[in-house]
Order: sequence, then C-alpha cells, then structure tokens
Amino acid sequence: MKTIRTSERPIAFRSLMLAFLSAFLIGAPALAGDPPTYTFQTVDPPGSTNTLLVGINDRGEVVGRHRTADGRYHGFLYDGESYSILDYPGADNTFAYHINAQGDIVGYFDSGLGAKGFILGQEGYREVEIEDTYGVIAAEINNRGDIVGLLFEAACDTCGFVIRKNEVTRIQVPGWSCAFASGTNDSGDVVGTYWDNPGCFINPIEDTHGFVLRKGAFTTVDVPGAVYTHLQGINAAGEIVGSYILAGGAFSSDMHGFHLDGAVYTLIDVPGSSSTGIGGTNARGDIAGWYQDGTGLHGFIGRRD
Repeated sequence: MKTIRTSERPIAFRSLMLAFLSAFLIGAPALAGDPPTYTFQTVDPPGSTNTLLVGINDRGEVVGRHRTADGRYHGFLYDGESYSILDYPGADNTFAYHINAQGDIVGYFDSGLGAKGFILGQEGYREVEIEDTYGVIAAEINNRGDIVGLLFEAACDTCGFVIRKNEVTRIQVPGWSCAFASGTNDSGDVVGTYWDNPGCFINPIEDTHGFVLRKGAFTTVDVPGAVYTHLQGINAAGEIVGSYILAGGAFSSDMHGFHLDGAVYTLIDVPGSSSTGIGGTNARGDIAGWYQDGTGLHGFIGRRD
C-alpha cells in the first residue's frame, strides 16, 4: 500500500458567480464562461421517508439510498423510468454511492460490524477489502474501474484511498489528520475533503476544506466565505461539484451546493429548499444530490440546460 503525502497549494480565485436556480428555467445553451443552469427533478423511491442521491453516470442513471418506514436504509438505482432496490446480502443497511458508464455500482453496507465497501457488477456483489483496516466506504468508481473512498484504521484514524489496478494508495493531506477521497474522473484526478479531528470520523463544520489531487499535487479548494467545503465529484472536463456551509450554519439547514469550473463558482440551491447538497456530476454536466424542505429530505437530478 502506497501513501500520497505531497505539498499543498491554494487555488487562485478570479471571480465568484452566484446563480440561485429556478426549477424550470429554460434558456439558450450556456456559452463558454456562462454559469450553468439546470432543470430539477425530484427523485424519491416509493415508500421512502428520507432520500439522498449521490452518483450519476454518463447515461443519466442515478444511485443513492433511501430510508423506509422500518428505519432501515436501502440503496437504489433509478434509470429514469423505474427503481431497483439494492440490498447487500445479509446487511442491515445498504448505501449506494456511485455508478459508472458500465453500470458498476459502489457504496457501503453495515451488518453490525461497521462500514464495509462493496462493488456491484455483472457478477453480483463483492466486498471491497483493504488490508489492515476495520472499515471501508467506497465512494466512486470511474469508467476505468478506479475506486476512491474512505478507510478506517487503528485508533479511528481515517484517510482517503484510491484503488487502481488492484493497488491501494492511501491519500493524506500533509499536516491534517483526516481525509476523504470522494470523486475521481477518467484522467485519474481525485477530489475530496480534509479536516483535523484526530480519533474521530465525524468531520466538524468549522475548518473543513476541499482538495483536488492531480498528478501527485494537492490543491486546496474553499468556497469563498465558507467554513466547510466538501468536494464530491469531478467530470471529464474537470468541472467540480460539492457542498459548502457558511459560518454559523448547520448540516441540516444551511448547506448549499456549488459548481466550480476553473475558478468560477456557481452556487446551487434547489428552489424552495432550506438546504441543498450536490453528490455527483457526469460528462454532460448533469448533477445529482439531495435537498431539504418542509416535508423532509429528497433526492434530485439537475439536468443541465
């Protein structure tokens, strides 16, 4: 197992573009440099009391997790017409995080023994196992089959990882105790989040930063004014999506999504929501995520106009 620990450098910001988007905004296709706009669709599997979407592939298929009335969580796949429920055999709860163009799905499950990563492919489910860890969350799989995520080691140490050609590389930002690699594109760029909270997985709102790892070099990404920046996905064009919280905010009520293209931010809130999170993006620039409103937590697809 290799470990990446390289120098970090802040991203240069040129401008900040705000776009609070209408649910059915229809306009001309965006020219280069124009902020993206989206048409939003709510995605809630039948019987769901709480839905979160995370992954979207280049065919527009999405995966996530939902909670049923018995309190259990189930993964699901939505192909635009129908839902398929995903339950890892024998698991108490299953969480689907991402799907690639080939239809391979990754995520994690728990069965009373902590988080265990999985991949679901043509041969069925199999566990994503990493030596000398007691827990794994598989967060994304790209079209090359690379997997990124989070691993748990002794004494609750956490770090990101990438698996390429069956070789595991740990990802740690120098000087920080915790990191989560949550997205990767087919060029091998990795995005994620880092924070400092030794001995504890739960990352605090304050002092949480995004990172891009490209060709062995880290770049820190912070939404201007935010105390919490989480990068969740990166597509083939290098466009990045994620979520942020401003000072004094809370996860449940004050999270907002964003799209980053170069150094230009577009801030994204689903209309009528109190909180919005972005889980992933595809080659077309469509996004998937979740939003909170007065009726609960819902998944959504944002199709780029």
